Amino acid sequence: ASKIKVNSTTNLSGQAAIDAIKAANKNAIPQLITFDTNSNGEISYINTAAVNENTGTSLKTAFSLDYASANAKYNESSKKLGGFNVGQNTIVFEIPAGSVDTEEYAIRDISMFVDKSTYDVEIYDLSDDLTAGVIIVKNSTGVVNAESSVAVVTKIAETTNADDMIVHKLYAFQDGKEIVINAKDTDTLVKGNKEVLEAGDIIQYQKNSKGEIDKITLLFNSDDRKSNDIEVLKEFEGTEMSTIIGTVTKKFANSMNIKANNMQEVNLDTSAANIYLYDASKNEKSQVKVVDSSYITKFDDAQPEKVFVRIYKGEVKEIVIIREV
Repeated sequence: ASKIKVNSTTNLSGQAAIDAIKAANKNAIPQLITFDTNSNGEISYINTAAVNENTGTSLKTAFSLDYASANAKYNESSKKLGGFNVGQNTIVFEIPAGSVDTEEYAIRDISMFVDKSTYDVEIYDLSDDLTAGVIIVKNSTGVVNAESSVAVVTKIAETTNADDMIVHKLYAFQDGKEIVINAKDTDTLVKGNKEVLEAGDIIQYQKNSKGEIDKITLLFNSDDRKSNDIEVLKEFEGTEMSTIIGTVTKKFANSMNIKANNMQEVNLDTSAANIYLYDASKNEKSQVKVVDSSYITKFDDAQPEKVFVRIYKGEVKEIVIIREV
């Protein structure tokens, strides 16, 4: 790869340095680089990627761009993107479609890829076994991985992160246990008109390289719990995930019958699902809890309940009983 020597001719700091960098890079072509530093920790050389003319092989002699495709399909079982391996140590840079703001870029890992989905990618630094060192995902749709288990929110609080910034903290139940995770800011854990998430909301989320939540998908808004209009089957295009919000018509030892406005009655196996109860009549601390299938009951006008169901690859993963009150 080529090396560009960096000479320091200015001594700027803070916002002045940021503005100077933006001005200098106004017409620059965005690209992935590596860099060398001197004994003072200053950048001395910038290494730009050599284009590998032998696509599909590793280039051992340099930092290299080895493959590019606007339509690379991910296979979850083989952990391959196109014909190349994606490892647990593969660094993934995500660039949202139409974004010119680098603050919207994110560092991901293999978990961002969805089975059978296609991506606009550049693959760098292939190893001998054709595992990608770095992948840039361009024009990302910004969808949270459909494989992610849901989190049922119990509350949102404010906290201070390691950078001394005020951020939101998520308290929720996920995979049958309580979790507590920081968000990257106070703008991520919101719904509707920027209202902060609240007890009973059901989300999927994605974390950045710091382990902070930086993206969510709202699957159920607790404000809608009494609305019959939400009782629908929803298919998530390009994934193998669907959700149902409906009512239980029959209950069995290891299954239930459920119906929704756009779906006839079906029987679903409940034996492998994580099951939660959301009861808005309780105080905030106890509105959400982990329960078992005995809490699933046939719909009763005296105590109306909906059920939220997430299905992934044909298997019921989570059920949330929603007491309307």
